[in-house]
Amino acid sequence: MRRFRAVLTGLLVCCCAGQLVCAEPEKLLLLTEDNPPFNYRDPITGEVKGSSVELVAEIMAEVGIPYDIQVLPWKRAFRIAQEQPNTCLFSMNFTEERKPLFKWVTPFYRGGWAFYQRADAGIPPATEDDIRGRVLIAQTAAATINELKKKPDVTVIEVGTEEAAFQLLMRGRGDYWLAGLLGASSIVNQKGRSEDIQLVMHWRPAEVGMGCSHGTADDVMARLNDANHMLGDRRYAIIQRHF
Repeated sequence: MRRFRAVLTGLLVCCCAGQLVCAEPEKLLLLTEDNPPFNYRDPITGEVKGSSVELVAEIMAEVGIPYDIQVLPWKRAFRIAQEQPNTCLFSMNFTEERKPLFKWVTPFYRGGWAFYQRADAGIPPATEDDIRGRVLIAQTAAATINELKKKPDVTVIEVGTEEAAFQLLMRGRGDYWLAGLLGASSIVNQKGRSEDIQLVMHWRPAEVGMGCSHGTADDVMARLNDANHMLGDRRYAIIQRHF
């Protein structure tokens, strides 16, 4: 019944000059990157999967707007989502720096960034000042990477994926791994390395969501946000499956 109702919502009927006109809803292009477990392309089937992909499917079913999903490198997707009308990018951390660049659908999840170190690495940092003189490993797409690179006496090793960052930390290539709480938890559990790594500082709270270009209509954004807020138990079920 829910999906039938969503289809009906998409069939917008209006009266114009005394005539009955059926207008198809706008088609959205949804961009994402390979960043499991949130969004990734299955190497065998080629299907785009992940917790955020499932959330987006639920949202789009509610609003009844046709859409396509494309998996692109992060920097390219980030640029296109700002420049091209009716284009959105997920999963993306909402930050003050990014706030004016997009129209937002939030939150998909609430989480944040944290520093991790190897369990055998010794005394963890007590404050942010304690990371000075250390080597940090972080995914290039991390929203806070520029802030860290501006700090004196901090070396940042940038890698393409969170899993690559985790592997470098375990090989002793850096002192700390900066990662999203949900993504890091999934990787550590998947690798069976929970006893070998420890969260040492919950650094920044954050919301994960979807950013859309300013060329996306306000009424479309309102419908997307309403649908996101109505997910309720479906959101919890998706999070439970993946995290």
